[in-house]
Amino acid sequence: RGSKYLRWSIHQVSSGIWRWDKTFGDYYSKKINEGKHHYVAIGHIDKKLVRVIFSLLKNKQSFIPQK
Repeated sequence: RGSKYLRWSIHQVSSGIWRWDKTFGDYYSKKINEGKHHYVAIGHIDKKLVRVIFSLLKNKQSFIPQK
């Protein structure tokens, strides 16, 4: 399961990122429209955020938010 502090940090970021970033906001809306509970949707955003962070570090890129 990994570090509880890292999991907590990712969850804290996910709790707010869907409000400010279009990509994550659209993903949150998609999950809510599928009938998922708010906290389940946030859990999905946690996983997506980890995948995005891993990809950015692996490819040595910067995150460019969509407009």
